[in-house]
Amino acid sequence: MNRFARVLCAGVLLGLTFVTTYSSHTQIHAQESASTPALAAHDLNAGVFAAQSQLILSNQDAAQAGIDRADVALEIIAPMFASDPDAVAEFQTYLDEARVAVETGDNIALAITKASISTTILGAAYRQTIAAVQSGDLDTAAAWLLVREYRPTTRFSGPNAKATTALSALSTGEMTLDDALLAISADLLDAYQGQLDAAVVDAVQAEKSGYPISQAEATSRAKGYWQIVAPAFETQHGADARLAVDQTFASLVAAAVAGDTATFDASIAEAQEILGQFRAAPMTDEERSERAHQLIQFLGLIPVEYKRGVNGTTVTIPLEIEEAKAFSEAAGAAFADIRPALNQIDPDATKTIALGLQSLDQQLADARARTTVVESSVIADAVNALEDQLRTVYPTEWNQSSSTADFDVVATLLDQVLAATAAGQYQQAESARLQAYAVFETGPEKHLLGFAPRLAQETEALFWAGNGSTRGLQVAIADHAPVAEMQAILAELDKVLAEGKQRLGADRPGNASIIFNSATIVFREGLEGILILASLLASMVGANRIYKKPLVVGAIGAFVATVILFVLARTVLLSLGQYGEKLEAVVSLIAIGVLLIVMNWFFHKVYWTKWIAHHHQRRRMLIRGAAGQFLGLAILGFTSVFREGAETVLFLQAMVLDAGTWTVVQGVLLGLAGVAVVGALVFFMQAKLPHKKMLIITGFMIAFVLVTMVGTTVHVLQVVGWMRITPIEHVILPYWSGVWLGLYATWEGVIAQVLAVVFVIGSYFAAEWSHERSQRAKIEASMATHSSGALSPDS
Repeated sequence: MNRFARVLCAGVLLGLTFVTTYSSHTQIHAQESASTPALAAHDLNAGVFAAQSQLILSNQDAAQAGIDRADVALEIIAPMFASDPDAVAEFQTYLDEARVAVETGDNIALAITKASISTTILGAAYRQTIAAVQSGDLDTAAAWLLVREYRPTTRFSGPNAKATTALSALSTGEMTLDDALLAISADLLDAYQGQLDAAVVDAVQAEKSGYPISQAEATSRAKGYWQIVAPAFETQHGADARLAVDQTFASLVAAAVAGDTATFDASIAEAQEILGQFRAAPMTDEERSERAHQLIQFLGLIPVEYKRGVNGTTVTIPLEIEEAKAFSEAAGAAFADIRPALNQIDPDATKTIALGLQSLDQQLADARARTTVVESSVIADAVNALEDQLRTVYPTEWNQSSSTADFDVVATLLDQVLAATAAGQYQQAESARLQAYAVFETGPEKHLLGFAPRLAQETEALFWAGNGSTRGLQVAIADHAPVAEMQAILAELDKVLAEGKQRLGADRPGNASIIFNSATIVFREGLEGILILASLLASMVGANRIYKKPLVVGAIGAFVATVILFVLARTVLLSLGQYGEKLEAVVSLIAIGVLLIVMNWFFHKVYWTKWIAHHHQRRRMLIRGAAGQFLGLAILGFTSVFREGAETVLFLQAMVLDAGTWTVVQGVLLGLAGVAVVGALVFFMQAKLPHKKMLIITGFMIAFVLVTMVGTTVHVLQVVGWMRITPIEHVILPYWSGVWLGLYATWEGVIAQVLAVVFVIGSYFAAEWSHERSQRAKIEASMATHSSGALSPDS
């Protein structure tokens, strides 16, 4: 035993020696590592947090140790605030109050002090960051920038790191000092205003739940965040207004401590009213326009989701109601961002809109809780009224489309796809996918086609059949793919969409790329116009050559009309953007009908001669008509060219909105030069071309166009929900097959194209058979006539 006791004692002494040495080393190391602002601030907050945790457990000694730890951290961080001695004095005052709270066991007082210390650190760090940037000490600025918080993240907004990127750009000379200061200040102020809004909400929830400690801490946090953004408020509204708001937040904290519900509710209402009309970091014109567009987009999605989730006044699909509520919250967040600007335009209308949004959100909350469920028409009417009110008060530029804003809406809808998939509701997932694609196709895709065609193609492929290595979203949903695969597909799609948004934003391609793309569009459409015009002019030879002039005049008139349409398109045609897919579907169906008639003209010998005769008869009628010959031929030239011109204008509008008119016009001029060269060659050589053979070749080309258009039209009909989608299992077609052949991996599209081919070939042979039968009948009739003539008495 003696030996064992000696060994045990030696072991204990050795252990104590090791622990003491380790603790001393750790303390020294902690002091050394806390030499950075971020670590020192962390230690200061951690000490007070430990004190609060232990005091709640009624362990005052441990709580006192936490305050001691905070004192040590303050000694370390104090020299770093040499230029801001008032901040150090505030820290010391709050720590003294915290020590008293621990000694008296006052949890509410300690909670208030804890929140005051954390927000005071953030405010002081913000000032130190700005001062360091102004003095050119970017290393110190970067160190202080680590002592920050971010705007609370939601499914509709992620954390903002513009301050970090701005500081990096300033260090590399990519950003000026003034721009960097503006970006850093805007980022931090926006984050703290977001935290201020969240603290007010937390205070309300804590009061409703009966948690006085949490309520007091939340009100103290709100007051602290307010002190950070208050200078910006004072700049915008004056010192007297700021003092009034200071008093509001002070009353809020006092009411929480005293348990004065009436004063608390009044102070909360006043604070929310003030914050709803104030932005610490004013948004740029582009940011306001983007948020305004998102507000309209999110509002438009609410009745769609709600209608799917109810049957009369009964909730049938809770997930859809949840999504409608989420879109309402997103709309509310967007409105809060632009409300200060709207107040300056029409404060009364803005207040009416705010009340309407609150009422709508409450209706959705009631439906989610199953307390009161209104019919879908009520929600639709409320949204329509809000949209009309918003469009009325919006400045003109806010009512224009925003491709970058649409990216955020698409991302939100893709989140809905994943949520529906996780719930096993693949039909709802497909509906969300179609919504996301519709938003992408009518907005961002048109812009990407001008700036980054590759990204437009990749995104389109991922929405549908896939890109070869990754299955498309539509195919995966149809196959009821597992959640893990859906996550992988959506991650790939999010990556491509993020790159597309970046290309349309900061990484927008240079003017040379835009000029080339617009020139390509003009050249491609111009060639179609040249082909049609050349066909019309081909028969006007010899004595009729003089009648080419009115035809050319009509074509020139179409060119002038196209230019006028180009100017008007920014205001007139953009209003039809929301109907883009449906209009395309209708026009495509009409075009198919026209092509079927043209096929009769070109492939059926039974119609061939009649068509040629009719063509020349029409031309002769126009030529011989005294009053109408010039007008008739001019109309022919006009309609032949204007169709292509109008289509070209629609293609170019997205690039005009993003790159500016002059940049696109340069590309248009380049494309027209190419068209002019080709046109000159065609028109000078057309007299030498075998006309009938040219028409036959053109006929085969139109047959190819017919089959392609049938596939494309079926695809569009599926996009707008007018035709069901049945994917071909285990078949992934490359993107180019859809672009050039209209071929997509769906049974409806493939069968329709096969039927089109069968129709063309079958009707051709049917016409041949009819033609041969007609010829035989003519021969037999001729022979019969000859025989009867030979047998007559007169012969």
